[in-house]
Amino acid sequence: MNYRIIEEHKIDRALFRGFNRRQEVTLCRRRKGGEWVIEPDPFVDDWSEEDYRELTGHMKDLSLRGGFVYGAMQSNVLKGFVTVDAKALGPDNEYLDLRDLFVSADARGQGIGRELFRAAAQWARSKGACNFTSRHIRPSKPRRFARLWAALTRNTSACGTSKKNRTTANSNTPSSQTATPMRLHYKPSARLEPPA
Repeated sequence: MNYRIIEEHKIDRALFRGFNRRQEVTLCRRRKGGEWVIEPDPFVDDWSEEDYRELTGHMKDLSLRGGFVYGAMQSNVLKGFVTVDAKALGPDNEYLDLRDLFVSADARGQGIGRELFRAAAQWARSKGACNFTSRHIRPSKPRRFARLWAALTRNTSACGTSKKNRTTANSNTPSSQTATPMRLHYKPSARLEPPA
């Protein structure tokens, strides 16, 4: 697998010629009564041609605005991608929005999503971000991503250890004492489409 930045002029429908979005979703994360809950809501998620038009437009826009658009290519065929908006969010500009993280159906289970997240997290840290916001993380993934974030930020202090940044998804990990915690914040949405 070859991982690389996807340049704006290469983002078009042809980029997705070998990408299979199809995913059977059984659980969705929803906000109810001020709390995030995971509940059954089975559906099949796939993209229409209109979805691809919107996606390519959104990816081009992110690229032009200095965002992170990064892909996993196999024989020059896109098998996964991640995007992060460059616009900082939060009261201290400590968040960046992890906009997309998807892996083609035929390439899932090979660690591609983990590598894409790793690259996005490293890019976000280089921009001074301490955390991500996202609506595209499968209910089973936040702890894994939080542990990976902690491993990536071990022995760094760019985000400090302010009281609001001390919470981790798994405080029992050995790295939690020396790493910058990641708090993955979900944006309200009726249905949250998880990545592969």
